Amino acid sequence: MAGSLDRDAYLRLLEHGNEESLAAFLMRLAASQGNDLQEETLLIIRRLAKECWWEKKDFGELLLCLGMPASSWAVDAEPSTATDPLSGTSTTVQSEIPPPPDDAAEESKTLSFVVEPSAGSALGGTTVSWMRGPIPIELRFGNRHAAPLRGGQFLAPYHEGAEDVDVIAVFEDGVKVCYASAFSYYTPGVLEAMTPATGGTMGGMQVEVTTSDLGAEICQVVLGEKECQLLGRPSRTRAAFLCPPCEEEGAVPLLVVASNSNRVLAKAAFVYADTMCFGAVGTSVEVAEDATQARKGKGVMDGVCLSAQPIRRTATGHFFQIRVDEMGPKNMRGLALGVAQLQPQDLLNAKRPRPQEATGLSRAWLLGYDRGGALFIEPSASAAKLPTGSWRPVTDLK
Repeated sequence: MAGSLDRDAYLRLLEHGNEESLAAFLMRLAASQGNDLQEETLLIIRRLAKECWWEKKDFGELLLCLGMPASSWAVDAEPSTATDPLSGTSTTVQSEIPPPPDDAAEESKTLSFVVEPSAGSALGGTTVSWMRGPIPIELRFGNRHAAPLRGGQFLAPYHEGAEDVDVIAVFEDGVKVCYASAFSYYTPGVLEAMTPATGGTMGGMQVEVTTSDLGAEICQVVLGEKECQLLGRPSRTRAAFLCPPCEEEGAVPLLVVASNSNRVLAKAAFVYADTMCFGAVGTSVEVAEDATQARKGKGVMDGVCLSAQPIRRTATGHFFQIRVDEMGPKNMRGLALGVAQLQPQDLLNAKRPRPQEATGLSRAWLLGYDRGGALFIEPSASAAKLPTGSWRPVTDLK
């Protein structure tokens, strides 16, 4: 039967099928035993299909690779062979592979890699654990030997560049088995950009990080000691996330992890600055959210908003950030942002600035407003007009 999942169907696929049809057969076989075919499981099955196709594994060995008790299936009586890619010699692999130990029988529906983790840095030094039956006395990754450690662990050797390599196991009885493309080398990741690299301690700001090619999708971002909420679907080189809140100001490390275990760790990559609030504001301005939010009311004038405290210096310099949530009608003059050295004459009292617009402050550096293009205003100088196409506050801020 075309839909059979027995030994005969498997042998027919080895003779007349291909790697793709064999992988589909293994997926149906795994699903019939209640396996949850998640992305990681499908990757294991595809690797196993390639391994079975080239090594012509017998059905009993296949079942054990899938973690299924071979005793409940018809096992081939004839041995199969495995080829050592280094020497080109063939080694007999007996089908009478010992069944899984009793403590593993209950987990027979769980698939596993040959070694864990199944990926590591091309620089070498990744500690891997053997995951299949008897521990081999020798393990090779491609054409290089892995250093044996204790308890079935090995130290992966270095490799030239990012690539999938065969894992070759040599057992105490002389049997050699080649597991095709069972280990993936990746080039260690590097942080290329982080925008912005400074934010308020309240968090909630969208940040984007760019890395070198990690070899797999980014699956986790940790800022300081807090895992961040990812936005959208990350790629192998980029991820957007929400900056978590932080109790203290200062620089924190960034950790970016890909699904193949490749990672980027950058110390002092992001700087938290204390959240500022508004102090003196014009009569047509209303403040809310503990004075961290200001809204312009009716009228064109009296819309100056001053922070309640001076800008604080951080490791990367002086920093402040304004988020524009909503813009008013297009007939308004637009928005101007800047800094000022306040003088006594600039304040009417602690709650009211004296000037009706920011250009009236004694020493202020401003960028914005709108007269067919944004203006740059500095003390003791005439306003310089920015090119119309570069920024128009009244139309570009929406």
